[in-house]
Amino acid sequence: MNKQIFSKGFTLIELIIVLTILSGLAVTIGPQFIQQQIPMEQANEARDDIAEIKSAANAYYMDNRAWPISVNELINTSYLARGSVSPFGSNYNITTSGKNLVVSVNTGRQQLANMLAGKVPFGNISADNKTVSTEMGTPTNAAIQSYFLARKAIAGCSDCNQLATGTNLDFNDNDINNVRSLDATAATIDTANIKTAKVDRIEAQQIALGANSISYSGTRLNLNAGKIATNGVLSLGGDIEGNNKNITGINSFSANNGTFTTFNATTGTVAQLSGKTLDYDSGSIDTLTGNNLNYGTGVIGSLSGNSLNYSTGTIGNLTGNTLTYTNVNGGTGTFTNLNGQNASFNSATIGGLSVTGTSNLNQVNAKRIDATNGYFDLVSANTVAGTKGQFTNLNATGTTTLNTVTANSGTINTFSSDVATIRNGTFIKVVSDDISADNATLAKVSATTVNTDFLTTGSFSASSVNVTGKFSVGGDIDAQNVTVTNKTTTNTLQSSNSSIGTAQASSLSVSGNVSANTVNSTSLTANTGTITNLKGTSATFSTVNSDQYNGGQYNGSNFSTSQSSVNNNKSLIDAYKAQWEACKAADGCQ
Repeated sequence: MNKQIFSKGFTLIELIIVLTILSGLAVTIGPQFIQQQIPMEQANEARDDIAEIKSAANAYYMDNRAWPISVNELINTSYLARGSVSPFGSNYNITTSGKNLVVSVNTGRQQLANMLAGKVPFGNISADNKTVSTEMGTPTNAAIQSYFLARKAIAGCSDCNQLATGTNLDFNDNDINNVRSLDATAATIDTANIKTAKVDRIEAQQIALGANSISYSGTRLNLNAGKIATNGVLSLGGDIEGNNKNITGINSFSANNGTFTTFNATTGTVAQLSGKTLDYDSGSIDTLTGNNLNYGTGVIGSLSGNSLNYSTGTIGNLTGNTLTYTNVNGGTGTFTNLNGQNASFNSATIGGLSVTGTSNLNQVNAKRIDATNGYFDLVSANTVAGTKGQFTNLNATGTTTLNTVTANSGTINTFSSDVATIRNGTFIKVVSDDISADNATLAKVSATTVNTDFLTTGSFSASSVNVTGKFSVGGDIDAQNVTVTNKTTTNTLQSSNSSIGTAQASSLSVSGNVSANTVNSTSLTANTGTITNLKGTSATFSTVNSDQYNGGQYNGSNFSTSQSSVNNNKSLIDAYKAQWEACKAADGCQ
């Protein structure tokens, strides 16, 4: 037989009874639970408020070295962000007890006071059993030192003199005085009095230096001062703009290019200088162009202007209308090229000198000199050309053409002049109307009149030659009148009239009269000859008067010596010769 089992639950009546009991309990126990929960929350909130007030008061004391007098003072000074009303509806109060701070609050009920006193540190309940108070002492020295910058170094506290990261100092428009050393990445200072400053970078609108200042406008730097002086070397990467002002007191000035209205300098090196007026004592200039140059001493590459007043200098190229060169101290000047109307020099070394007016120079060394009128004590040049010149020492390697030359010493490759007076000269070629020299060595001479103490030349042609010393010619001598007191050596001598002390020549031809102490010649031709000693291979004379004759052949109308007549001796010799030949023909003479 099957047995059925059924689950047994609550009946309706049982459920109703249970619900009735629970409702009763809720009515009696619920309000009590709620009344206990609200005071707990109030006590917790008051605990947090008191902790916040004590923290704000501690910060206040750290900053002000005193306690606040009220909670409102903490609120007004922004130390406390909340209000002064407690969760109990009363206000929080602050008082002091000795050096301690006391924070108190009236809870209104003993139950709340007991709950709050157990939650706050050092919580005390007053005699009314409703007010709770708590005390806190002043911050310790270590806390204060870690919070503030110490006036002195503190042992064991490495950061007591160091600001925390991200902390800025605001001096509130106050001053910082007696700073010995300041090291900063960036600083914004209205006024700073500093004896010594080491700054990597300064950003400022204006730097005041006494009554002067340094300012800028865009990319332009302004030095605002009545006078700017540099004690050392001033090196600029850009240009100097004087703004129509003067630059004075510079010991040395070096520039590639400069434009000046007036330039005064003791010593200067300028690559290119252009201006109206230059007052210059000493300098080195490559190119100088201007209207007027007053110059003490210097080196100039190229100079162009209307007027030059110059004491001492070295100039590469000089072009102008007037050149006045005066050296009262006896210095010298060097010029590569000089062109002008007038040139007056005491001393100069010139590469090229072209003067159409008057030139007076005591000493000139030049590659080329062109002058209409020139007076030179010493001239050294490749080419000298002029109408008139007087030279103490003339040296030239090129061509020299002068109407009048007067020189104590000279060496010239080619010399052409109307009148030449030379004390000592060495010339490769001389062409002149008149030559007078104490000692001359010439490769080739063509002149109207030659008067010299000593003359050596390769080829010689002159109307009149007068040599008191030695006359040596490597080539031929062609002259109308030759007078040599001492000795003459030449290949060929052709002259209308010759008076020679000693002559050595391959050929001696005189159309007029020959007067010589000694003549050694391969061929001698003369109309009239007076010779003390004559040696030669062939001699042709119209009349010969000689003390002694040694020769192989004589052709002439009469040849007489101190011992016999050449013509009479010849007749006797011819007769003897005829008799000898007749005897031989008759086989009687052997």
